[in-house]
Amino acid sequence: MWDATAMLPLANEAYLELQERLSTNQAGVNRSSVVLSNVGASVLFLDGSSTPALPADFILPYGLEERATGTTDQFVEMDEAEEVPLSDVTPMSTRGTWGWYQNRINIQAATVATDIRLEYESRLAIFTTGTDPILIGGALNVLATFTAAACAYSRGSNSLGDRLSGQYEKQANRFLRRHVNRAQYKAGRRIPFSSAHR
Repeated sequence: MWDATAMLPLANEAYLELQERLSTNQAGVNRSSVVLSNVGASVLFLDGSSTPALPADFILPYGLEERATGTTDQFVEMDEAEEVPLSDVTPMSTRGTWGWYQNRINIQAATVATDIRLEYESRLAIFTTGTDPILIGGALNVLATFTAAACAYSRGSNSLGDRLSGQYEKQANRFLRRHVNRAQYKAGRRIPFSSAHR
């Protein structure tokens, strides 16, 4: 039998998975903003280990603005690109462009250090008890099915896990369609169950 304490890590995985899907579809539930100060002129990407590093609660970026470090100039919006040209580009006083790929924010070099204001989706507080509130409205059944599937896989019940996983995908996609403009909707972004559950 599974008690609430044993299931909490799986429920938290479900929580993050659903929040990531909402964020990918521009329907995030927990937007935050931070200024990354003194980003070195030669810095070409921002991630959890860069200097400065992305916030610990970072999930996905929504937009970036920049200004020269040490000034009180207004922040200027940077353009998002599918791919940031890093070679054969003469650095300028502003970076101008950013792109989200390879699980990091890619930026161009500049001739001076810059401050970058980042708007991003931040992780919701994880569950620490079985009675913590769910901060994504209407998500109880979706989260419960993901958690049940993960429990089944961890006990070696792969057939049951597969059925519940399929049910989860259907529930998650219906949930996303209700929360996202159909023109923006992207179904099934990633496989929800890692090999660790099997």
